[in-house]
Amino acid sequence: MNLRQDFNNSPNDNNEDAPKYADDMMSVCMAEIHDMLMVPMQEKLSTEQHAVLALIGVTLKIIASKATELEKLEDHGAVNNSEIPFPTSPDKPYMKN
Repeated sequence: MNLRQDFNNSPNDNNEDAPKYADDMMSVCMAEIHDMLMVPMQEKLSTEQHAVLALIGVTLKIIASKATELEKLEDHGAVNNSEIPFPTSPDKPYMKN
């Protein structure tokens, strides 16, 4: 994927414009999807399809927001990865491994 903004991932670069958190990167990705797919398809989509795409966009924003909050907690040392409860099976959701 070729994003319009050029972000260099070199550890020696101090690129302040590069997205740091999930919600920043989600915004960049959603802008690209809008420009490359949504605008050209604008006239071909039904009202229902527009509504579904809007709901998908809101859902992705919520997911990215939650991921960003976790990233910020991790940045401040408030969360240790071993403390994050992940589902171990459908019968035992959110139990510590």
